[in-house]
Amino acid sequence: MTTTAAGAPAVGDQAPSLKLALRAALWIIGITAVVFGGTLGLLFIPEEPDQLAVPAIVLAVIVHSVVVLAALGRLIRRSDSSWRAVGFVRPSWRLLHLLWQVPVVIIAALTAQLVTAALTDGANSEAGGSMGDFAVGINPVLAVLAFIAIAVLTPLWEEMFFRGLLFGGIRARWGVVLAVAVTTALFSVVHAVLVLVPYFFTLGLGLALLRIFHRNLWGPLALHVTINCIASATILTALV
Repeated sequence: MTTTAAGAPAVGDQAPSLKLALRAALWIIGITAVVFGGTLGLLFIPEEPDQLAVPAIVLAVIVHSVVVLAALGRLIRRSDSSWRAVGFVRPSWRLLHLLWQVPVVIIAALTAQLVTAALTDGANSEAGGSMGDFAVGINPVLAVLAFIAIAVLTPLWEEMFFRGLLFGGIRARWGVVLAVAVTTALFSVVHAVLVLVPYFFTLGLGLALLRIFHRNLWGPLALHVTINCIASATILTALV
């Protein structure tokens, strides 16, 4: 097996198929429904569910991420594709471009959100209230577990699916432009926060462009982990 420049798939590495991406999507949807649906159901059993809500949600996020990662790994191993074709190749010095790319994408995403907020007269000014309430009820141990789940595990499985399997399957079938458009749109929609769509859309576009530029998942994964670390650190500072 030989490799091409800058992380391109090696000869013999078959790009992920759309069938594989769709199977992965069904697994993710099923796991999400079982884990979070079951968690919400259990919260209605105790007489005082508020005391169990935060630990239950944190544990659900961790379990969800671990199970999804295991499922995606199994699907990739049992497919005609490979980890290399999905995007996990040996890092190169090209990743040094992330030193300017990550700040640019973050600034662009925040700018898109702020401009939208200004044009809509600050309609999303109350979006952070629930996050603050969430942070108040979390203890330090759960905060660390939440940080690991949100900052590391979630970006890993999301990049494996969106910029790995789905992006690769669409690009192999219909080309890179449609791959960027579809993964960017879906990424912004599935996060299900209407007031933050401009932010997630810009972030999704940046992640897709990094996938193209670096020809692997390390670029978008670095950006995604950085973004989620900032978000998680914001929650932790609320405990101090």
